[in-house]
Amino acid sequence: MQGPNVLFDVFIRHASEDKDALVRPVAERLREHRVEVWYDEFTLRPGDSLRRAIGRALASSRLGVVVLSPSFFAKSWPHWELDGLVQRELAAKDPVIIPVWHGVSQGDILKGKRRANMPKRGRGRTKRRD
Repeated sequence: MQGPNVLFDVFIRHASEDKDALVRPVAERLREHRVEVWYDEFTLRPGDSLRRAIGRALASSRLGVVVLSPSFFAKSWPHWELDGLVQRELAAKDPVIIPVWHGVSQGDILKGKRRANMPKRGRGRTKRRD
């Protein structure tokens, strides 16, 4: 997605349990490199509707980083946001989603992918889970 509706280079979808270990440091590093990041701690203000803010962010971000972790797969809310990114990707026929494996194995991803409806593609991995 390009043009006037793009406000962010990347939207980071994550479970809150992954903030300290991975998400916040990555978001901060991206900002240091002048990447416009939609990350809840940078963007949300008191009184904002979380659902509306995320909906706008999904629509106005060029790419979506999705941190796939045990916490991600244990919740339903992250899947709603992922569904929004998948719909955008299918409509645009261009890659939109950048999956990051965080503390999960290939088996975990395969089980979770069926539940999350993740597209098949390459990914980044933060650490190997035994």
